[in-house]
Amino acid sequence: MKQADCVVLLQAACSHKTMWEVKKLSKKYSVPVTYPRSRGISGAIDSATKLLNNGVSFFAS
Repeated sequence: MKQADCVVLLQAACSHKTMWEVKKLSKKYSVPVTYPRSRGISGAIDSATKLLNNGVSFFAS
């Protein structure tokens, strides 16, 4: 995660425990994270693209 540009965490494909751990690490390493509701790869790519291209600075808090 230290070297990631952003993290895309598919809500429908992970546990709450995983979500909390990603949130913690995102904050620790200042890596933006997005939580798309879709399960597909296209939704994940779209979320990452929007996050990175729009300069959105969403960090898990």
